[in-house]
Amino acid sequence: MLRISATPPMPVRVLDPAGADYHRALTTFLASTDQGQVAVEQLAAVIRRLPHRGLFVDAGAGDGATTSRLARHFQRTVAIEPHALLREACPQAELLPGAIAAVRPDEPADLVLCSHVLYQVPRRSWAETVRRMLGWLAEEGELVVVLRNPDSDCQRLVRHFTGVHLDLTELRDELAHDGVEARIETLTSHVHTDTMADAVTVAEFLLNTAPLKELGAPDRRDLEVYLRRAFADYSGGFTLTSTQDFLHVRRAR
Repeated sequence: MLRISATPPMPVRVLDPAGADYHRALTTFLASTDQGQVAVEQLAAVIRRLPHRGLFVDAGAGDGATTSRLARHFQRTVAIEPHALLREACPQAELLPGAIAAVRPDEPADLVLCSHVLYQVPRRSWAETVRRMLGWLAEEGELVVVLRNPDSDCQRLVRHFTGVHLDLTELRDELAHDGVEARIETLTSHVHTDTMADAVTVAEFLLNTAPLKELGAPDRRDLEVYLRRAFADYSGGFTLTSTQDFLHVRRAR
């Protein structure tokens, strides 16, 4: 009797944000992109126009690299972060462990940053989350929310394999109905890796911004085919756009 053996599935990893694999994937992503540098330059322009620089709140500080670069401009820095990864990068920051919905700074903030955090917040709760952070601001303070643009290669990849589509323009329009000042600036960033292994690691990190446990993880071989067809470059590596949207929010005046 002829037996046909099926190739077993090779799903991409579902990463635990508190685990070592997630941290390694994040480290690979950050080492492969200019996203952080572009963000710091944009936020430096925000800081220059602030009338006061008392308190900076980084809501979701991650590894603390951006927090550290911005903290030097403020008298105090509070980092809302459930993990302690940022202590080495930004020891001067006061750490508030926990979720955005469960904490509140002890004084009004001149700048609140929420960078690449809303991936982990249910879409139905975005406006509520932003309104909460808006309530932390001093009268002339500014809230900046950052996500990758939905038309960036990174988010096209996520949408291709998971169907998840996230767009800050929808949130901007929701906030406008409240009379809140909200506008978006879009700035180009890129991701480049020299090897397929690193490209897959970066792609796994991006895919884990979607709820893979619920949606199901795509097959690694399909991911490699997609990366090779869509993003292989003349250097033999892989290049993707990681363009970011910066949603600037202020209280209505």
